[in-house]
Amino acid sequence: MFNWFDGALGYDTDPDKCKDDWESCEKADVFFVAVPTPYKDGDEYDLSFLEDAIKKIPDGKIVVIKSTVN
Repeated sequence: MFNWFDGALGYDTDPDKCKDDWESCEKADVFFVAVPTPYKDGDEYDLSFLEDAIKKIPDGKIVVIKSTVN
């Protein structure tokens, strides 16, 4: 588990799997992305956090997005 946000904590039932370095994460086949999508003025959500996170994931990987956006 790698976090791009200060204070974010990784979790796994096996603490040895909870890594905080990008080199370990790049080996993963599947990436789970759970980032804030704050509501903007009007009828929109700010997807910039999601877009920034996805840009960092290597091509050819499976990406699972957890979102509260309807």
